[in-house]
Amino acid sequence: MTPHDLKRPLMRLAALAASALALAAGASIEANAQANAPAQIDPALAAKGEYLARAGDCIACHTPPEGKLFAGGRPMLTPFGTLYTSNITPDPETGIGRWTVEMFLIFRLGRPDVLPVSDYGVRKGFALTFGKLKPSDKVTPADLPTPAVMEKRAEKWRPWRSIASWYLWRACDLAAGKLLQPE
Repeated sequence: MTPHDLKRPLMRLAALAASALALAAGASIEANAQANAPAQIDPALAAKGEYLARAGDCIACHTPPEGKLFAGGRPMLTPFGTLYTSNITPDPETGIGRWTVEMFLIFRLGRPDVLPVSDYGVRKGFALTFGKLKPSDKVTPADLPTPAVMEKRAEKWRPWRSIASWYLWRACDLAAGKLLQPE
């Protein structure tokens, strides 16, 4: 057996471990985000995530030599060029934060009731649909709704706020001329 023969199963194991880690973190973050409370990490869930990260040997790919654990940036040589691994820390700004978890919940787990109020496209689509923003206007931060405004209006969309988010993203595409209006 050559090292090349081992590469595919190891990559699958790494992807599975990363997905499991994101899922474990996502369950905790989703529950806290729904309650509009600051994200609190359940110690038992954190221990499970640590176990999965160790079992999947995430450190091997997501920690550069002499670098911060799981912070990414490790160069990996591939036939397509050098790729740099991603940050899989729970840091909300640069790692697996709220936005990452919300996208994972919507697009990978198919959760129907996720409203990503910090997503630029959803905020812009909301302003185009419910605000005074015209498709030809240049968008400024003042044009975008606050999370509180969005959550208040979206309360009546439960339990289908993920689907509403899809429509808000499409409103941006429509405004940009990427979609044709039905006749």
